[in-house]
Amino acid sequence: MLLTVDGHEQEFTASDPYSTVQRLNQQDCLEQAVQEVAALDLLSELAIPPDQGTAVVRLSLVPTGSTGTFTITGFGTTTLLADDPGHPWPRNITVTGTGAPTWTRRSRRCDLRYP
Repeated sequence: MLLTVDGHEQEFTASDPYSTVQRLNQQDCLEQAVQEVAALDLLSELAIPPDQGTAVVRLSLVPTGSTGTFTITGFGTTTLLADDPGHPWPRNITVTGTGAPTWTRRSRRCDLRYP
């Protein structure tokens, strides 16, 4: 890395003890590879069924027309986004660049029972 301050140049090596740059590069490359095959969009509308114990989020997959493919092997969870045991999320969704647009629905915990 080259740093110039008040006309004085200093070259130094920046350390990356947690491999942050490598991880970010891998994430960017993966995102680009996926976007070449299909546009993914988590829709902002959230449907809340009458039971108010869960809500539904939708993921839109729109193929680009390319010859590539990728597979969504599963979905991670968070405190407020989790699998509904009665309606588990699909696994191993193969997306092709020449396939039809797809809407995938996901159940989501709302936790309205807790203050």
